[in-house]
Amino acid sequence: MTQRFVVGNVSLKNIRELSDDIYTIDLIKNNSILIIADPSWWIFNEKDIETWCNASLTNWSQKGMILGFINDEERNLFLMRWA
Repeated sequence: MTQRFVVGNVSLKNIRELSDDIYTIDLIKNNSILIIADPSWWIFNEKDIETWCNASLTNWSQKGMILGFINDEERNLFLMRWA
């Protein structure tokens, strides 16, 4: 099975290591991130994921295959639903 997600927390120390895309995530409101590692899974589920996130989460953002969450708890809710 392909690994679907890479999970992490944003810190000033590792922001530059991720990529330029991370700068589009609101780092003040969304300090817990998840990187989608399986592009085919993301393409197949993207619309359903967006709908679920808008209905179920307080604050989230998305840039490419990087998702930002307001806290670890909301990131974990996402993982419980989509992992």
